[in-house]
Amino acid sequence: MPLPRGLIADDLVGELIGGTIGVAATRLVRHESGVRAGGEIEDVHQVRVATRRLRADLSTFRRVLDPTWVDQLRADLRWLAALAGPVRDADVLYLRLTTPVDGLPQQEAAAGAELLARLSDERAAYGDVLLAGMSSRRYHLLLDALVAAGAKPPLVLTEGYDSRVYWQRVLARATRNRWRALARAVGADQSSTSIAQLHAIRIRAKRARYTAQTAQQLCASPAGFIADAATAIQGALGELHDAVVAEAWLRTDVQSRSGPAAPARMLMTTERVEIERRRRAWPEVWASASLTAQCGLPELEALRGIG
Repeated sequence: MPLPRGLIADDLVGELIGGTIGVAATRLVRHESGVRAGGEIEDVHQVRVATRRLRADLSTFRRVLDPTWVDQLRADLRWLAALAGPVRDADVLYLRLTTPVDGLPQQEAAAGAELLARLSDERAAYGDVLLAGMSSRRYHLLLDALVAAGAKPPLVLTEGYDSRVYWQRVLARATRNRWRALARAVGADQSSTSIAQLHAIRIRAKRARYTAQTAQQLCASPAGFIADAATAIQGALGELHDAVVAEAWLRTDVQSRSGPAAPARMLMTTERVEIERRRRAWPEVWASASLTAQCGLPELEALRGIG
């Protein structure tokens, strides 16, 4: 569908895009205090979610927003996500390793505690970098831009069309395209998919989920099926990703230590078993998610005017 030409603000579109940006800005502000108070796990997680969700939404709406503004905002969001990402990854890894370390034999307990202490030190260093970023002028300018856009996004639109129908089509198309891109990445043979390919699929599933969740505001049930399917894929591959990250961190720790490495080696074996289990389960995950998505795709095709 070609984009109409012209310059005019539309009430429905302004409300849709402004509301989407406003929700993300509120999430950032709400969880900022928790990050500053000590970097609580959920607060850091929500900061990263807000940046990722906003970048996906800006991509969905970028054809009707001032391009210079979009590029700057996406660059700033990418910068903030890069600061929050290592903190969040360290949090997830620490939680993942704490229980198995606590279950180590008594003779390995001290070495296990030292391993967690090293991870905690890494997390603290990443946290300091994030706090410095959130105290910078760049971060405060980012918040100002989000608040202003939540009230009045810089739209580039034209009058003379039924805005609700038009935007149902735009969002239906975006949701369908995200899912098709995901399906192309999966391919026909799921049994031979590599870890790197599964990582790329997980990222595409996340984008499809965010787009579909935004589209639910106007496309309701059809987009909801895509959101549910993408969420299931993201969850399953997220568990695989966590195991891959844990195994890699433990392997690096073993290679960098001159002392006893038995606990890390034991935990590495556990993670490798989990990685293989998750890989074997992937074809079934995809088959189930595909069936869910098929419940919504015909209606999305109809909404975008080709069904």
